[in-house]
Amino acid sequence: MPPESAECDPRIPGPGDETDQLTTFAEVMRTLGDETRLRILRLLRDQTLCVCDLATALGASQPLVSHHLKTLKAAGLVVCRKEGQWVYYEARLDTFRRLGLEGLWSPGRVLAPAAPAGRPA
Repeated sequence: MPPESAECDPRIPGPGDETDQLTTFAEVMRTLGDETRLRILRLLRDQTLCVCDLATALGASQPLVSHHLKTLKAAGLVVCRKEGQWVYYEARLDTFRRLGLEGLWSPGRVLAPAAPAGRPA
């Protein structure tokens, strides 16, 4: 039989205490579950690019890249700025740090820049 609530350990969080953080983390993990979005993040790691540059680099259509960028932006993983008719995107490394995922950017990890052809990462 479970103990009365007055007897519960106050150090154990209640069901709603971590909900926002867990929801955010789950959303980010779902977002990172797509290879195209991972490739976009890798490209945006050290540079700011527009949709057309990303589409060219990925060999994908601009509408497809825009769809993935919208998902990445909703998860807080990219930020954009508009200059005239152009929209430029960059990765939000602070979001990765806040969620404890900054290691993904380390050499040899999934979001580290690709090694030049013929050279190990």
